[in-house]
Amino acid sequence: MHPRFQEFLSSKPVALSETEARERLTKVVALIEEIGPNEDVDLSKVRVVDRDTEGGLGELCNTDDITVLLEKNLLPTYPVEELTKIAAEFFLTEPLYAAAGNFYQVSNWVTAAMTGGLTDKLQSELYKLWAGGWQVALEPDGVILAPRKI
Repeated sequence: MHPRFQEFLSSKPVALSETEARERLTKVVALIEEIGPNEDVDLSKVRVVDRDTEGGLGELCNTDDITVLLEKNLLPTYPVEELTKIAAEFFLTEPLYAAAGNFYQVSNWVTAAMTGGLTDKLQSELYKLWAGGWQVALEPDGVILAPRKI
């Protein structure tokens, strides 16, 4: 996790074009479908929204982070061997959220290093989109890509 946080702190963001963002989003969608979303959403519908306008910001307020499609029930008992990882995620989430200017992408990417596998690949792609100046959001009818200033 430390190398990822160091990378976040020391790297200079490089903006992605809309074409590059859409290509990365294709990888994100494929990974979500491979992991298995918890609800059916047409992830092929993608709209670009300008978050710097009142209308665009209003639309984003009615969305969720795309990773809600992978959230599990919070009530099950966790295996003992996973408790340290879960505690670390809970402990690090808010400080990393604040460090990233109130975005969860850094926190999700840094803590996904403990998980590995498809989840780590997904969070890496979402982080690259975020670092490239794009917010990915989920709406009932599909996905929103919103460019943000970096």
